[in-house]
Amino acid sequence: MRSFHKQLKSLVSFSYDQDESDHELVIQLPEMEYRKRGQETLEEAWRLLNSSDWKLEKRNSHGDTVHSKHIRGNKKVFKLTGKVMIPPKLLLEELFYQIEDVPSWNPTLKECKTIQPIDSHTDISYQVAAEAAGGMVSTRDFVNLRYWQVIEGSYFSSGVSIQHPAMPSQPKKVRGENGPGGWAMRPVPGEPDECTFQWLLDTDLKGWIPQSVIDAALSGAQFDYIESIRQRAAHLHRIGRVQDHLAHNQQASASASLNSTLTVNSVA
Repeated sequence: MRSFHKQLKSLVSFSYDQDESDHELVIQLPEMEYRKRGQETLEEAWRLLNSSDWKLEKRNSHGDTVHSKHIRGNKKVFKLTGKVMIPPKLLLEELFYQIEDVPSWNPTLKECKTIQPIDSHTDISYQVAAEAAGGMVSTRDFVNLRYWQVIEGSYFSSGVSIQHPAMPSQPKKVRGENGPGGWAMRPVPGEPDECTFQWLLDTDLKGWIPQSVIDAALSGAQFDYIESIRQRAAHLHRIGRVQDHLAHNQQASASASLNSTLTVNSVA
């Protein structure tokens, strides 16, 4: 991962973001570099998500849990885990491909948009998080490189903060910084309309905020996020979206099975 930053000096596509008080060099990389960084981030985040020595921070009435651990010296990261009534692939589609609609059903986010599509698994997005901890933590914004793939049978969408010339620091907003993190959507055996949702959160909110306030804000935001997912899932059930998704998957699976049988028979 450190080699990524060293490559910046050798790349030629860049622009300058200038305001009255600062000069900031913002570099736009070739798409292949973003893909590479996305893959590296996913691998690092997946290892951390599945590592040991997590400590329970909180458990809510739904049985959702938030665990924490310290990495890179004294950096505290958080892991949310809970079950939701939505197929894992459909949840991935909602969170990755429909990102600009997320603030309409998730009040923890005020704005989301894609600022550079790269390919069907990779993009660069901009998010504005709502105030947290009863207003003690003001609005933060983030520019993230996102990349997803199926890994060990689960859908995993990773993300990490980057700089991008299309979205320099914004007036009256504090630019937060995310380390490697992401969402895992794990299938539940025998329950195609459910998944186990996990959120690995490694973030620096910037500013002078006491650690106790940060802990409360981040764990609270994670619980709020999964509750919003539950409400979204219930809506998708009501309008028949979940049923359509499951029927499509069954049809695709049956077609694949038939094609495989025909191929075997033709070879024989």
